[in-house]
Amino acid sequence: MAEYVSVDMEMILLGGKASYTIESCLILQLGSEHHIRTGCGSVSVIVCGDEDKPALITYPDVALNQAASLILHNFCIYHISPPGHELGAAAICPDDPVPSAEDLADQIIEVLNYFRLGAVMCMGVSAGAYILSLFAMKYRERVLGLILVSPLCKAPSWTEWFYNKVMSNLLYFYGVCGLLKECLLQRYFSKDVRGNAEFPESEIVQACRKLLAERKSINVFRFLHAINERPDITEGLKRLRCRTLIFVGDSSPFHSEALHMTSKLDRRYTALVEVQGCGSMVTEEQPHAMLVPMEYFLMGYGLYRPCYFSDSPKSPLSPSCISPELLSPESMGLNLKPIRTRGGKMKGVLWVIFASVVVAAWIPLSHCLKKPAGVARKEDVPYIKCQVCEKLAKELYHQVHNKQAEISPKKISEYQIIEIAENVCNLKKVEADWILRIDIVEKEDRLDLVEQDSEGQCNSECKTIERACLEVIGYSDTDVAEYLYSSKPDIDSLFNYLCKDLTKACSTKPPPVPKDRAPGEPFVAKSSKEAEMEKILKSMEGMPGAPGMKMYSRDDLMNMNNFGVDDGDDEDEDDDDEANFPSKLGKVLRAKESGKRDWKQMIKKGIEDTSMTLKTHANKVSNHVRRWWRGKKTTTSNKGGKTEL
Repeated sequence: MAEYVSVDMEMILLGGKASYTIESCLILQLGSEHHIRTGCGSVSVIVCGDEDKPALITYPDVALNQAASLILHNFCIYHISPPGHELGAAAICPDDPVPSAEDLADQIIEVLNYFRLGAVMCMGVSAGAYILSLFAMKYRERVLGLILVSPLCKAPSWTEWFYNKVMSNLLYFYGVCGLLKECLLQRYFSKDVRGNAEFPESEIVQACRKLLAERKSINVFRFLHAINERPDITEGLKRLRCRTLIFVGDSSPFHSEALHMTSKLDRRYTALVEVQGCGSMVTEEQPHAMLVPMEYFLMGYGLYRPCYFSDSPKSPLSPSCISPELLSPESMGLNLKPIRTRGGKMKGVLWVIFASVVVAAWIPLSHCLKKPAGVARKEDVPYIKCQVCEKLAKELYHQVHNKQAEISPKKISEYQIIEIAENVCNLKKVEADWILRIDIVEKEDRLDLVEQDSEGQCNSECKTIERACLEVIGYSDTDVAEYLYSSKPDIDSLFNYLCKDLTKACSTKPPPVPKDRAPGEPFVAKSSKEAEMEKILKSMEGMPGAPGMKMYSRDDLMNMNNFGVDDGDDEDEDDDDEANFPSKLGKVLRAKESGKRDWKQMIKKGIEDTSMTLKTHANKVSNHVRRWWRGKKTTTSNKGGKTEL
């Protein structure tokens, strides 16, 4: 692994002035092509860069070759082409079995083994993003992180299924004809790039037309068929633990699918960047919009730029003499996920916001806030960790039982318990208000946690308790929630499981407190009105934005009117959605927790079953038509019929 990785990149645009295509550009960039035999057929891999550098695997969308127009010089990039999609590929024999999406994912592990690669970074576009997501679910230990552009995760909707069927039949009967190219271009690009009567189509679209003309229709047909028969992987996404960065254009036909996928992934490891005025191919339409989010994404792996001045304009992040650790978003409490951008302007806007946060951090607090603020005293954590764990166990027990009493006679679900466990140590959430009622008191050679009658101002002691709580629960919140749901323990059993068995927080006696320890701040109680106001502010939690930008959390995504459906964006209603957030979230949770015998669920299941039956019949009819057409072409071949695929 290199000592640092930054997003230094070159652009290779489809519509550039040079006459050569993406493939020749990549080979000119010191790339080499490998043909690897796998259990599901041969696959082409173009390797670009120094193989000693960290590996980045890319996978493209239907009928394309490479997943990105970015050449990231700090990576060795392995561009995997779907079978028959490489430059100059011959038509695959129609009698060869058509691989499924799972077969294509299994090909990737064979490619990694061929090159003797360990854990890799993965980047995919649309169909390629689905294949890489499926690969990450099956081989979690081989994936460092996912960069997904306009990804898919659900089974095809009726609209997409019918659209893909039309393209499949066009490919089968007419090859890569003009109508098929138009269908694919609508899949890839926004209207502005495709042009209209007043404005000609862009160079990138013209170049893409030429690239599509080189494709063998049977090869594209096979990949499209695999994607159109893909299964829903939503449930598997919940178990993914690798970091995931998702880009999607707001004009992409897969826009709602990307929002749905973001809501299902663990929000601790997921970021969404929504690019306005862009289609599915963010990598081609607005690649610069990906730059800053990718830098921050790589920072999460501890991969920073070295501290030096550079004249290179390639990256807006030039940290001069400030330690990059001090500028990391996590250390400053800055959360950059998710982001909606306006294309190429994103770099400057994000950098202005980031710089503003840095400057604001240096302004004396007395100039802007009246209430005390502090930083966690991490040296105090070992002295209070066991006590915090004990109080955490009690709090989890009581909150779960209170929630059960609130929704009785319905039974509390594991999802609701996970929500409590995720938020119980986060001071930005109401579930963590118990921390505000605790004071740290020094007694001889130990620190005691003393519970107060009312909430206090959050100072360094409050932050220290929060830090200790987060260290205790760590990544174990799901395990604790599962134990609470399945075993229904009492407080003592929960304490033993959490603090002794799972986290070892109370496995040893805390060390004595040093005599020269600086005393903490006194406990300052809040007024009831102030406490109520803070609860309101927590429900309006958000990050200051800028014109053309909007921040979304997973909960905000759940609150959207068009979330998870194919309706168009209605940005004018965003503010109303946020105002109605608590009530709409309640609707979402109630919908999630409806009983098995709920009539709505029964109707939904009936519709889904009927849909699958109709799709099966449609597939059979389509296959009959194809067989009839194949026989007709055979009998009329001497009359100059259409050449067989």
